[in-house]
Amino acid sequence: MKGLMQGIGDVYSEYYTVKEFNDMVASTKGNFCGIGVMIRQNAETGLVDVVDVLEGGSAIEAGIKTGDTIAAVDGKRIPDDVTADEAMDMVRGEAGTNVKLTIIRDGKSLDFEMTRKIMPVISVDYEMKDDDIGYIYLDQFTDASARQFKEAMDALVKEGMKGLIIDVRNNPGGTLTSVLAISDYLMPEGLIMYEEDKNGNRQEYN
Repeated sequence: MKGLMQGIGDVYSEYYTVKEFNDMVASTKGNFCGIGVMIRQNAETGLVDVVDVLEGGSAIEAGIKTGDTIAAVDGKRIPDDVTADEAMDMVRGEAGTNVKLTIIRDGKSLDFEMTRKIMPVISVDYEMKDDDIGYIYLDQFTDASARQFKEAMDALVKEGMKGLIIDVRNNPGGTLTSVLAISDYLMPEGLIMYEEDKNGNRQEYN
């Protein structure tokens, strides 16, 4: 099915398995159940490294650090050829359940046990640059993005922002409602966008 969809030549058509679809829906809802880490497969070693530890997660409370390598989950060794998504599937689970990670740090093996919980997806990051230029990075559009964007704008305005950079590089998209809400916050009254099908039926968003 994936090959069939890729073969039609439309970059916006894609086949999802049940699990992939559920993961996609969960990410756009603006929260996920886990321990609060972001991981990736190290291109040189093939191992799975922690690249960020999220505030409010059980991982940061347990002492997991950026740069740690995950060697095993609940005593099950992570295969050398595993992808980051497959490794994350091993870490995630139902809220309130425990998971034990075996971490390699500075050549030493360390065990950490944590409780999974519902974590918000922080899709907006911001800071004040030189010359009072505000900077907001949107890494995806979730149901929570519009609220997080407004909070970032309010904070930057209070700091005396005189200009603004909105960075959407590498943003894969997300929910149309959040895009419209952010656009509505920024734009003057009038048409934001419209959709039109092959029969000329048009839906406008103002």
